[in-house]
This record gives sequence, C-alpha cells and structure tokens, in this order.
Amino acid sequence: MPLDSELIFKQQRAERERREKFLERERFLNLRHFPARMTVEEVAAFFRMSPHDIPVLVANDLLKPLGDPVQSSVKYFATAVLQELAQNVEWLHQATAALQGHWAMKNARRSGNAEFSSLPKKARASSHRSMAARAAAK
Repeated sequence: MPLDSELIFKQQRAERERREKFLERERFLNLRHFPARMTVEEVAAFFRMSPHDIPVLVANDLLKPLGDPVQSSVKYFATAVLQELAQNVEWLHQATAALQGHWAMKNARRSGNAEFSSLPKKARASSHRSMAARAAAK
C-alpha cells in the first residue's frame, strides 16, 4: 500500500492536470478567431462534448472530416461548417440523439441487456438463458 504522502502527491498531480486541461480548453474557446480547421479535441471542446463522442458523430454521417483521411490519421474539420452546425438546432438534436443511442446501446451490451442490444436474435436468446441462469444461481 502506498504511503499517505505518495497518495496525496498523486491526487495533487491529478487535480493539477485536470485544472490545466480546463484552462487550456477555456483559452481555446475564448480565442477571437478560431483556426480554419480543428482537430477532434478542439471540435469536442467547441461543441462541449467529449473527444470520444466525435468518432460516433462521424460514423453517423453527422460530421465529415476534411479530405479523405485514412483511419489512423489525424482528422481535421472545417471551422466554418462547425459554426453553421452549432447554430442549427435540428443538427444539434440529431447529434445528441445519435450519441445517446450509441451509449445506450454500448451500455446495454456491456450489462447483458439483450432487449436493447444489437446482437442477432440467436445471440439474444442465449443471452436470455444466461441471464435466467444467473438469476437462478443467486
């Protein structure tokens, strides 16, 4: 077990990193003029989302990166398009619904809830049996 001083040091470092990340995001959002293109992290800060939400929006064709990037490359997005999307309430609704659906599906698969899972029907049936078996074992 780590010493108390080591634990305190790690907590202080984590808090300092969170604070620095917040200040960096705040500085970016307070720029007078945004850059012509933004990275995934900058787009996430612009829309007040997490960086891991942006690939979900791209997969649902709600955001389109510039050029034709390969899967492993850095994706850039046009700031002019992002600013238009930020003003479009219908797009914001679609993006929010897509993110909620994605995370609901992912959480349902993780918890074994076959009702909301995208598993094939055969897998759902076996999942129901395994859930019943777990309940009987308790």
